[in-house]
Amino acid sequence: MQLVGLLMLAVAISVDGLAAGIAYGLRGIRVPFLSLVTVSTVSALMITTSMQAGRLIGQLMPPLAARLVGSGILIALGTAMLRGGRSSGARGPLILRLVHRPQEADLDRSGTLTPGEAALLGAALALDALGAGLGAGIVGFWAWICPVIVGLAKLVFMGCGVMIGGYLAHEDFLRRTWMVPGGLLIILGILKLV
Repeated sequence: MQLVGLLMLAVAISVDGLAAGIAYGLRGIRVPFLSLVTVSTVSALMITTSMQAGRLIGQLMPPLAARLVGSGILIALGTAMLRGGRSSGARGPLILRLVHRPQEADLDRSGTLTPGEAALLGAALALDALGAGLGAGIVGFWAWICPVIVGLAKLVFMGCGVMIGGYLAHEDFLRRTWMVPGGLLIILGILKLV
């Protein structure tokens, strides 16, 4: 059961990388392998940090309370993603705009995502990983393997997204996938309650 939950968490955290990759592919922006590794490493580091914080918090609580709080965080984060999933994110700080419009990470408009730009994009895409990692750490997910799985999933999803985006003629696909990450986090939170 822990492995299934871990895979669901990795997909929930990494599916935005697929959408970002598709956005880059659709716009013809190159994403070199080093930039993909940079995005996935930033995600892995952020999930590591938040999971460790969650584990510490979880150790201070009775097991039932930790399960309820951790599951509640996952469900609340999933619900927030579902509620805010259709907003355009056109205004606000760059890091928050990148969550909704990842193509803006190509700051120099060179048509290639540099490793520095990839680090910024990785931080934006990993914002949801902070809350999810905290909740997952509180409910007791494997902290040592989760960052590796999340990093690999982000690498694969974003790389596949760039390839898929190169073949898609329109962005309809992006509009249809906005519910996946939030829905997975809600399901994961509910499964941890049972």
